[in-house]
Amino acid sequence: MFDVDHFIGERQPKRAKWNSFVSGFASLGIFFTITMVGIVIAPIFFLIAAMIAWVRNSRYPVIKMTCLHCDRKLKVEPEVTKFTCPYCCITLRKNGDVWKKGDVDWIE
Repeated sequence: MFDVDHFIGERQPKRAKWNSFVSGFASLGIFFTITMVGIVIAPIFFLIAAMIAWVRNSRYPVIKMTCLHCDRKLKVEPEVTKFTCPYCCITLRKNGDVWKKGDVDWIE
C-alpha cells in the first residue's frame, strides 16, 4: 500500500514541520516512561507534545477538498497551489479558485 503521509509536506507545509516536534516530544515521553527515574518527568513531555499538536491544529487553517480523480477527501492549506494526491498520485493545481488535474499551465 502507498504511504499516505508521504505527500503531507506538499498539502500542508506549515503543519508538516510541526509534526516532527510532536513526534520528538512524544518519543521522549515514551522513553522516559520506560525508565524508572524518568517516569516523573514523562508526563511533562506528553503535555508539551499535546500542546504543540493543539497549537498546530488551531493556528493553521485547512481547506477540505475532493480529489478530482479518485474522489477522496483531502485537507489542504489555503496557500498551496500545487500538490500530488497521496491516493492516486495525480498532480492537482489551483487556477484561481478552481482545482484542475495535471502539470500543464492553463491559458484563460
